[in-house]
Amino acid sequence: MFFKKKKPKRLYMPTKSKWYRKPRKKPVKKMGPRRAVFSKGMKTGFSRFFKDAIAYIIIGALFIGILGFFLFSNKFSIAKIEVARSDIYVDNAGVAQLLNDYKGQSIFSFSKNEAKALIEEAYPEFSDVQIKRLLPNTIKVDVVTYDIVANVRAFYTLPNAEESIHLNDEPDEDSEENEVAPISRQEITPIEQKALLNSIGQALIGREENPNLVTITIDGLTQPIEDKQFVIEPEHMQFINESVRYVVNTEKMEIKEIIYFPIAHEVHLVTQDDLTLWLISKKDYKSQLNRFSTIYNLAEMQDEDIAYFDLRVNEKIIYCPRGKQCDK
Repeated sequence: MFFKKKKPKRLYMPTKSKWYRKPRKKPVKKMGPRRAVFSKGMKTGFSRFFKDAIAYIIIGALFIGILGFFLFSNKFSIAKIEVARSDIYVDNAGVAQLLNDYKGQSIFSFSKNEAKALIEEAYPEFSDVQIKRLLPNTIKVDVVTYDIVANVRAFYTLPNAEESIHLNDEPDEDSEENEVAPISRQEITPIEQKALLNSIGQALIGREENPNLVTITIDGLTQPIEDKQFVIEPEHMQFINESVRYVVNTEKMEIKEIIYFPIAHEVHLVTQDDLTLWLISKKDYKSQLNRFSTIYNLAEMQDEDIAYFDLRVNEKIIYCPRGKQCDK
C-alpha cells in the first residue's frame, strides 16, 4: 500500500513531425533500355502474323477433319437398335422396325426427339419413351406402358342383326312363312367381349382377367372392340379413376363394379353394398359426390336399403329405395 510501482520511462517521445509520418519511398529499380516494337523492321511483324495465321488454319483443318471423321465414318453409323421394355406384351420387333430407316445414319446426327415422336405416335399406350446413343453404333430405346387399372366387359350387337329385326317385323303377305312369329328385339343376345383396360382408356385384348382389379361394363356398342382401341375417352377415363379414388378415400366405400354408358357419358359406381351412384362425366365429380356425402351422412341413410343415388342433376339428389317402382 505504501510503495507504488514506478512507471517505466518512455523510450521515445511522440511527435507531429512530418518526417515520421511520411512513408518511406521504395528504391526505384533501374530499368534497361526499352525494346522497340518493330526493332527489326516491318518484315518481322508481318512474318509473325503469317505464322500465327498458318497455325490457326492448321488447327481448324484438323478440327474439321476430326469432326468429319465422326460424322461420316462407317464406324459410327447406326447398325443396331435395342428395345428395353417394362411389359412382356410390348412389341419389341415392331418398335425396332419403326426405326429401321435410321440405320446407316451417323449416330451423332441422329435426332432423338424425332425418333421419340415417331414412336409415341405409333404406340400411344407408351407412357414414357427414352432414347439413348450407345457408341459406336447402337441406339437403345426404353419404353414404359400405362398401368392396367380395370377389366372390361363389352357388349355389342351387330348392325345387321338390327336390320333383320326390322325386316321380320313387317312380313310379306304372300309369303308362306307368315305363320312364323317375327324375331323380337329382346331375343337378340348381345355378344360379350373381355379385355383389360389401361389408365388412358385403351382396351388390351388377348390377356387374362385380373381378379384384383375392378370390372368396367360397357353396354350398347354396335361393333366389337379392337386391340389398343380407346373404348373410353382419356378425359372420361380420368374422371372414372379420380371419382373411384375419391369414393374410396372419402366415403370409405369399396367399388366392385363400374358401368359406363359412352353415348350418355354416364358412370355408375356400384359399391360392395350394392349401392349405385349415378354420375355424369361432363360435370365435376367432387360436386356430385359431395352432395351425396351430405345427404347420406346427415340424414343417416346408412341403415336404409337404397338401390341408387342419381347425382347427375345440379342442386338435386334423387334416390330410390330398393324394391320400389323406380328400381325396375
